[in-house]
Amino acid sequence: PRGGRRLVRGRVRMTIRAGEEWGHRVERPADLQVFASDADLAAAVVADPAGNYAVSGGDLHRSLGSPALGERAELQRVTIDLLRIDADGRRLAAVAHLVMRRSLWRGRTVAAMNVDHLGAWCVAPRAHPNDGRLDIVDAGADLSWRDRLKARSRLPQGTHVPHPAIDVSSRTSMSWAFDEPVGLWLDAVRQGSERRVAVRVEPDAFALHI
Repeated sequence: PRGGRRLVRGRVRMTIRAGEEWGHRVERPADLQVFASDADLAAAVVADPAGNYAVSGGDLHRSLGSPALGERAELQRVTIDLLRIDADGRRLAAVAHLVMRRSLWRGRTVAAMNVDHLGAWCVAPRAHPNDGRLDIVDAGADLSWRDRLKARSRLPQGTHVPHPAIDVSSRTSMSWAFDEPVGLWLDAVRQGSERRVAVRVEPDAFALHI
């Protein structure tokens, strides 16, 4: 993660900056809701942004170091950014990532990452879920089959970049217009196909207990 963030006792901080404290200790909420998937957490956050949430699985959980809640009476409460997506007029949301592609082996693949991991792959090594930005990883259609194979083998370690055909940028918002519909995945769940997609970060959208 950017800047070596630390989890310590103290007052609530807003969107994290390099070297700053992140979150504060609280008593475990009696109404804590624990989700095993990013998609289920995103749905709960959209329905009630003020809820008391925790995660036991998914890519957000992994990017936070896979913290185990156990029976701890005291937890760390941190704020997390949310991805707000407009897919040809459909209003959607995600906590971990947005992926647009037809196939991993041909054509363009674009990922907007709020976390570093997508499954076992470290797609965006510098991404952090509370820096107020997205890491956009854009693998161009001209990426050869051989280079795709090499990139796939390097994804678990996050060493697939730099590469001249893979563009990585940090943004607060981004939009795309494709010639043909591309498959849309939010938090690893297929959400149909679209030609026009826009995403923006909503900083400090909800709190998570870890």
